[in-house]
Amino acid sequence: MYILETNSFKYYLGERLLFKLPALKLHTKSRIGLIGLNGSGKTTLLELLAGIRPIPAAAKIICKTTMTILPQLKERLSKSGGETTQAYILQALKQQSGLLLADEPTNNLDMDHLLWLEKELRHYSGALILVSHDRDFLDALCNEIWALEDKQLQIYQGNYSNYQQQKIISEKTHDQAYRKYIMQKTHLETAFSAKQQQAQKAVKTTKISLSEARITGAKPYFAKKQKKLQQTGQSLLTRLDKLAIIGPNGCGKTTLLKQFLKAQNKHLPNVQIAGGAKIGYFSQDIDILDPDKNLLRNLQSTSSQSEALLRTVLIRLRFKREDFFKPIQLLSGGEKAKAALAKILVSDCNVLMLDEPTNHLDLDAVTALEELLCNYPGTLIFTTHDRRLLKAIAKNLLVFDGTNLNFFPGPYDDYSNKQISTEYTEATADILLIENKLAEIISRLSLNPTEKLEAEFQSLLAKKRLLLSKQSS
Repeated sequence: MYILETNSFKYYLGERLLFKLPALKLHTKSRIGLIGLNGSGKTTLLELLAGIRPIPAAAKIICKTTMTILPQLKERLSKSGGETTQAYILQALKQQSGLLLADEPTNNLDMDHLLWLEKELRHYSGALILVSHDRDFLDALCNEIWALEDKQLQIYQGNYSNYQQQKIISEKTHDQAYRKYIMQKTHLETAFSAKQQQAQKAVKTTKISLSEARITGAKPYFAKKQKKLQQTGQSLLTRLDKLAIIGPNGCGKTTLLKQFLKAQNKHLPNVQIAGGAKIGYFSQDIDILDPDKNLLRNLQSTSSQSEALLRTVLIRLRFKREDFFKPIQLLSGGEKAKAALAKILVSDCNVLMLDEPTNHLDLDAVTALEELLCNYPGTLIFTTHDRRLLKAIAKNLLVFDGTNLNFFPGPYDDYSNKQISTEYTEATADILLIENKLAEIISRLSLNPTEKLEAEFQSLLAKKRLLLSKQSS
């Protein structure tokens, strides 16, 4: 049964085409992951489907069920962003609508709540359309990917990893076709040139086309860029290398980063910063971009790197060349986040502190950021709910456990496996203890049954069932 249908239509922002949609159909168990570059129109599409944004005259959207939208931009309801996100999610889930449109629902969630949300959405009775930059989240929940690419909505079957595989195959096919075209074109051009030379009896001269000159004159630019990056900030705090801070929402992860930042400018009794440390800090709540400068000038204002390197970093973060000279106010929220990250990455800092750097980034930008951070030569301290980023980058962890902050010398997988092993061992020990008590009560019941013993037996049996269900979930 289809619960939502649309015809094919185009959507414009002013005179600019934002995207063209094919006819869409959603059934009761649809699990859609909506992806695309920042500014491609993901939030706009959700708002169109939800009826929040007026649809074009030629568009038809027919909805046969109730609908709830979980917005990307949320009014702060509590101290931490994660607690605010939790409140919005609980409110949305209570609606039990036939279709839930969730725009970046994982933003700021800690690991426990992220896993909880995955479980809740896995058992959600209605259909889902999810906008998320969390690759593991999309893999766990989606059976179809809608990708806004080049102002078109392309539909791919499977989860995000399946989409990536299909894209690789498609790009290889495209590359093969392009190479075949170039070979044919070169053959025809060579034959035509030979005919011209023969007709004109021209003397053969060696000339190099502009494109060939670029190729033969090209230097190993990436290697040169990498060398320049590695010259930045090698002398400080390298023993910490790449460090992630993890813990539940509201435990103080952001506060800890701000204490480190404060210690750089003033003496704090419990925090010591090496004299040569230059800290670059990224937070969603702090705008480091100068609105009076364009994108490229913003990077140049705090960096001694060459303009070529700055352009390379921007391109790797999926900015287009025409974006370099855009005023900051014309950038989308996600583009501003990317711009701020780029500004910090190329700055003259040797210690980066990043507070949830993947929030509001598109998936291509998250992947590019992961590559840049893996190659960052200085010290990196960050918080994130993106498990794939956490696993790829962090070599050591600072873990909030209640009011205590503990150092874990190893990557997240080692920590996670240890936690699972510890929890399993404790649960198994509790079950064995209950089974011993049950055996004792059964023997007493056989000799002298009483209501009190029977009640105790039923209570222990219920506890055992609860522990077994937790262990298997």
